[in-house]
Formats: sequence, C-alpha cells, structure tokens
Amino acid sequence: MLLFIFCWLLSSFLWLPRISASRQELFDALLKGSITFTVGVYLITEILSYFDALNAQNLLVFYGISALILSYFPYRLYQNGNLPNLRLRLPLAIWGIAGIVLVLGAEALYFPPNNYDSMSYHLARVAHWAQNQSVAFYPTGIARQLFSSPLAEYIILHTYLLQGNDQWANAIQWAALVGNLALIVRIIGHIGGHRYQQMAGVIIYLINPMVIFQSTTTQNDLLAGFFLLASMYFILEHKTKNNIVWLSLAISLGALVKFTSLLFVLPLLLWHIPYLIKQVLKKCLIAIPIAWIILGPFMYRNQATFGNVLGPKPDSPMHIAVTNGAHSLGITYSNSLRTFATEFALPIGFWNRSINAGVHALHALWGMEDNPKEGTYGDYVFNSNFGYTEDNAGNIVGTLLFIVTMIVGIRRRKEIPHTGFLLTACLLGFVLFCSFIRYNPMLVRLLVGLYGLNAICMGYILAHSFGPKSARWMALGLLLPLPWLVLNKSKPLIVAENWVRRWQGIPQQRIALRDMQKIQRSPWGEEIQSAYLPQGDQYVLRNELSQGEKARLTTLLLDSVQLAPRKSALEMTREENYFQNKLSRLEAYQAIKARCLAKGYTKIGMAWGYDGMEYPWWAMMPGCELVDVHYDAALRGLAKEKWVQAVISERPTLGPQWGNYRVEAVGEMYFIEFPKGAKSLQKRLGIR
Repeated sequence: MLLFIFCWLLSSFLWLPRISASRQELFDALLKGSITFTVGVYLITEILSYFDALNAQNLLVFYGISALILSYFPYRLYQNGNLPNLRLRLPLAIWGIAGIVLVLGAEALYFPPNNYDSMSYHLARVAHWAQNQSVAFYPTGIARQLFSSPLAEYIILHTYLLQGNDQWANAIQWAALVGNLALIVRIIGHIGGHRYQQMAGVIIYLINPMVIFQSTTTQNDLLAGFFLLASMYFILEHKTKNNIVWLSLAISLGALVKFTSLLFVLPLLLWHIPYLIKQVLKKCLIAIPIAWIILGPFMYRNQATFGNVLGPKPDSPMHIAVTNGAHSLGITYSNSLRTFATEFALPIGFWNRSINAGVHALHALWGMEDNPKEGTYGDYVFNSNFGYTEDNAGNIVGTLLFIVTMIVGIRRRKEIPHTGFLLTACLLGFVLFCSFIRYNPMLVRLLVGLYGLNAICMGYILAHSFGPKSARWMALGLLLPLPWLVLNKSKPLIVAENWVRRWQGIPQQRIALRDMQKIQRSPWGEEIQSAYLPQGDQYVLRNELSQGEKARLTTLLLDSVQLAPRKSALEMTREENYFQNKLSRLEAYQAIKARCLAKGYTKIGMAWGYDGMEYPWWAMMPGCELVDVHYDAALRGLAKEKWVQAVISERPTLGPQWGNYRVEAVGEMYFIEFPKGAKSLQKRLGIR
C-alpha cells in the first residue's frame, strides 16, 4: 500500500513547473497528478486482465517500476532548489474542518465496509476479480456486479490485492472527500470568490449528512463528484487554456465511475458552448478517442454479454429499471417533488406525516397519482422517513440554504457575478436527474455527486451577499456534522436506533424468534405478536397497521418489553461489523462458516437472487474458492468448468439437474451438501 500511495503523490510532480510553483500551479499539479494516477490504474487493470495476470505480484512490479521512474521528477526539482513551498497561514476554522476529516479517515480505516450495496456488488465484484485475476465478466446471479460502472472498484481492487484484504477499501471515498473540499476551494477562488466564500462552500459541503456517511464507505458517489468538480474546473479554465485533454479525461473517468455524472456535467458544457466550439473539429479528434479508450473496453463487455452497451435490455430478467419508463413533465414534476421532500425528513413522526400529506396534496393539484409507475423504482410507495445511513440520509439544512440561495441570487443577480451560471447548473442538473432517474429514497443519494456544485453555488452567493462577517456564523455550521461522526447507523459509535424509533413512532420491522419468545412471556405478548407475521425464524411487521398502532407498539417494545439495543460498532468484531445493515444474517453466516471449516470445504458454490449479500463470505473464508452456480442462461457462455463441495443458497432448491443433495435451513439461508464421495455438477450448469 505504501507503493500505491507513493506513486499517487509522485504523479503530481509530473506536472509541476521546473521553476518555483505558485499555489495555483501546485493545485493544478495535484489535480492532474490524481487524474494521471487514475488513468494509470485503469490502463494497467485492463492490460493485466487481458492476460489473466491481474494479481498482487504483477501490481507490485508495476508500482515499483512506476515509483522508480516518477522519483526522477521530484529529484530534478530538488536539484534545482525548486521544491514547492507548502507554508500556509490557515484560519482557525480550517482546524475544525481538518479534525472532522481526520476522524472520518480513522473510521474509514478502522471499520470494514458494510453498506449493503458493497456487500451485494461493489466489493463482491472486487473479490471475484481478484480470484479470477481479470475484470472479464463471469457468471453471477447478481448481474449488477457486471454491468455497473467499474472505475471506483478498479481502484479498490488495487488496494485489495496490495494489502491482501479490504482494510483500505473505504479510503477511496474518503480521499475523494478531501479532493472535493480542495476543488470547492479552488473553483470558488477561480471565479473570484474570497477566502470567506471558500470557507462557506467547504462548511456547507460538510453539512450534508450523506457526504459524511459516504466518506467512510465503498459507495462511489463522492468519487463521481470529484470528477464532476474536476470537469467544472477544466471547463472554467477552458476560457483561457486549451485543456481539452484534461477535460475529456475528467468527464470520461467520471462516467466510468457512474454514468449519472454525465447528467450533471451537461449543464456546465452547455453554458460554455461558445468557448468549447472554437476549433471544435480538432477538439473532437482529441475527446472522442479519449472517451473510447476509457469507456470502450467496459462498454464492449456489456455489448458482447447483454447486447447493449449499458447493460441488460429491458426485456431481460437481469434488467434493473433505474431510468424512467416514460419522459413527461408530470414524471419530472413528481420525481422532483418526492426527491425534494426526501431531504426534509426528520426523526419526528408528525413532521414526516405532514410531509406525506403535502406530497399527496401537490400530486393531486397536478392531477396525478402519488407514485407514478413509470417514474418510481420498483413498487415503492412514498413515505417520509428519517434515515441516518449512507443510503437514505436527508439534508434539510442544506436544502433550506439552497432555497435561500435561490432567493438571494435572483434578487441580487446583477450584483453577484456568475449567479446565473451557478444557479442554472445546479437546477438543471437536478431537473435532468429527476427526468431520467426513477424515484426511490435509496437513489436520491446519487445527487451527492451534484452536491459539490451546490456547495460552491451556496458558499459563493450567500457569503458574497452577507459579507466577510458571515464567515464567523458559517463556522458554527461545523457543529452540524459532529453528531454524524458517532451516530452513523452503519458504524454506530453511539447507538441511536431506539431514540429514532421512539421519536418517529416506528417499531422494529423484524423480530428474531428468540426475541419473540421473550415477548410472549410478557403481559403484552399477545398484543405485540398479533402485529407481526411469522416468516421462517423471524417475525415481520404487518403492513396494514395504522400510525397509532405503530406508535403504541413502539412504546411497548422499547419500554415494557425492553428488547436489548444493538451493540456499538466498537463492541463488535470486524467480522460482525460487516452485518451492521443486516444483523439478522450474522448468526446464519457464522453457523455455515463453522460447518464449512469443520468439513474442510474449500470449493463452495453460491446461489443468490439479484441482490444477495455475497461479500461477507469472501471476508469470512479467505483462501476458499467461491463460485456462482445460479445465474441467468444468458451468462452460461462465461462459465468455466469448476466443481464445488457445497452450496450456500438463498433458496431451498437447486433443481433436478443437480442430482441428490441435502438441504439444511440455517436462519434465512440454506446450506446444501452432496452425497459423500460424489462431486457436484459442473458450474457450467447455471440455473435460474
């Protein structure tokens, strides 16, 4: 890992001038060095994958040679006496910002990744690539491991191979957070903002709970935001510099992290068309090959496997309908309204119910249903609900500040330069997102990529309007992120789950069998049990309960029965922390692991649905070969002949073509073994 970090730092020296560098030149070198390093990670990943040679040994050789070559550039500057001067006079608020960032960095390194998307596909695909020594597609029941944009996971893969585990996996998003803060400062300065405006932009960015939560995960929205802000910086520079190479790289890399970043960069490009169309043919001859080199291999794999460069076609059972099924003003209105309302959720029941009523009334005003099918992901029904994880946290303070920014910006647009550009870019990016992406509270987090641009807009306009003295009040905003450093539901240093349930009147959705047995012995056992339906070894809350019934049930569970609260993340082992968002699976996974170890199984099959919790198996059983045996027929051509000794499954049967086998239900999972002395079927017999 030291070589990895060393090469990243040395990449910046490629772009430092031979004479003493100014602060702006130093920032440019760091930004261009980061992009250069990312391009290097991407290219060596694709090259080694082509030869099925993507392993720790070859990466060590690559980084070792790269470090030797790159070391020449700082040495040359040292010989000339032109190493950059890093002495800075920092305002007091910077130390508060640095403290927050350092705490987040410590959490990112100490705790394992555990957000559900990472367990399902972000890190699961990394483990598959490491085992296969290639990023080529492979048969899997979780198709998102294949067709989702892969660049963030390419970088994680390098840390995974070099470190030998996922210790540094969360650090990529944390590094993106640091890069975004630096870009916010530089961009505000570039458009003429003063230090207090830069400070306001940084503080407003950190106010967003989603930014805090995502910075310690393996989600990829902050990294996508980094390349969006880098694109914005190069677009602004393009007025005076022909930097089409860097602009093309930033946009292409952002798309390879998340294709939705193109929705946010489009308004920036449209606003600066007069500058971009100069020598347009020459620029296209540069930009198109760069985009093809960066995006081509991944899109080719999608095309070859699914017949579509973006992934499975709509008629495929592997298709996940994230984009809107229809495009109309009504769908855009509904999605914008629900997305906007999601940011206002609080841990206060009557407040959230008022938001629900308001959303219903505004839909009725338009003459449409609350959850239009063509604009809603799955069967989700809008319900304002407070969340404090990297998937569903709202941002009421930031949203209110943006409303104030719009009012102030429109009223003082002639006094404050760039107001029209900043407000248009933010609003158009939001509208484009709602016009193309279905609504679901879990998908609202994709707007984190846009929030860096929003923070620039808010910090620049508000601080300009209220003057330098406003920076002192803005500094108090650093108090707002502090609770999220310890109350993160995925990494709870302080467990707040029961407080939030009480405030919102929301009872537990699931109760384990052993807890229900305890409840049945209480005077309220019959009343509580009647509110739940048995489902395997747990009980699930009935959907038809009224809000009053839910509130009473919450009180009974928390006060009368006093179910034990979940443990703090610090009280749990690293293995247990993988299950923070799915604690009901922990005992089953540990029990199956014990069975595999006791019987010496090292070749294990997996049978998942489209969103199975796969990655913990890779972390819990290092050294074992794990292969998918349940996948769509369209992926059979990717399979290789492999044998498995047992199968871990989310379903109780594998099908008649597997012959005789024994199924054991273990919690929510099934452990499948084959007759002693008999080998299982080949992996080539994928089933669905």
